[in-house]
Order: sequence, then C-alpha cells, then structure tokens
Amino acid sequence: MMNEPSMKIFLSYHNDSERISSSILTPIHVGRKIASSDMVQRLQDMIGDDTGDNISEKNESFCELTAQYWAWKNTCDDYVGFFHYRRHLSFNDHDKKENKWGLLEYPFVTDDYLAQAGLIDDTIQKKIGESDIVTRV
Repeated sequence: MMNEPSMKIFLSYHNDSERISSSILTPIHVGRKIASSDMVQRLQDMIGDDTGDNISEKNESFCELTAQYWAWKNTCDDYVGFFHYRRHLSFNDHDKKENKWGLLEYPFVTDDYLAQAGLIDDTIQKKIGESDIVTRV
C-alpha cells in the first residue's frame, strides 16, 4: 500500500479573522516580523513567516510571497498550495452557489461553507491526488 502524499495549503493571514485549519489547511501569519505586538499576540496560534529561513520583514513589499518563500525554504511536503485568508479555491465540483463572477460568497466561515467549497481534508486529498496542478479556470 502506497502512502498518501503529504500536502499543505497555507492560508496567509495578516489580520485577526476566522481561522480555517486542518491537517492540510495551515494558517500562517505573514509579515510577523513587522507586525504590531498586538497583532502578533492575536495571531500567535499559527505559524509565523518569521521563523527558519524567511523574508518576513519584506512583507510590506512582497505581501503573501513571504509565505511562499517560507514554505519553499522550511517545508518538504509533496504538494504545497496557498490561499489568502479570505479567498479560497473550491475543491467541490458540484452544487456550487456561484455569483456572476464565478465566486462563492459567504459572509462567515461556517461548516456549510467548508462543505460547499470542499475544504475538507478528504476532498482536498482526493482532488489534489488526481492532479499535477490545481487552478481556477
């Protein structure tokens, strides 16, 4: 029996917002090195992009790229992906409630939203395992 490939999707946070977290979905505080002490305290429950080999201090210019650099230098997963904390790729192929721009709009992160967008580890594992690259078309 083959082992499942390891995968992480990092969700870049710079504000205190509803957390989405699982064994695959991994919050990361971007720009932690230059964040206020109050924001560091509020986001202390997640990885900071200021650990290991990092460019956290460049977040003001590079935004979420500091998370991508951090993952490149500090992880060894088979698959790595990135979301913004408020924008997520849907892994569900059916019954989407898309608006005219093809977006799912929910006012809050709820269990219904997570199910609707397929942001459940088993769904993500299956979808990524079938593909070399996953994008929105």
